[in-house]
Amino acid sequence: MRRLVMINLESANIADFEAYEAVVLPLVRKHGGRVEMRVRSISGDREVHLLYFPDSEAFEAYRQDPRRLEGSYLWEASRAQSEVVLVDLVEP
Repeated sequence: MRRLVMINLESANIADFEAYEAVVLPLVRKHGGRVEMRVRSISGDREVHLLYFPDSEAFEAYRQDPRRLEGSYLWEASRAQSEVVLVDLVEP
């Protein structure tokens, strides 16, 4: 299963956001997932991640990982906003 994470960085503190990413993105692999794509807009006000997890249980384990929860203060400090959407890839 894939999750598309759309992140609004318009009002974000980028240093705190990047510190948060440094904590949480390595945890994806620990839970059987992978970061398939990570793209920031040229203007720097949006970022998109495409994450793969083998199932919803693995995704929830990632979301509840104690190290991820410990780093949540960085997310709050960054003032970034996100939306997570379950997606299927459609081959052309």
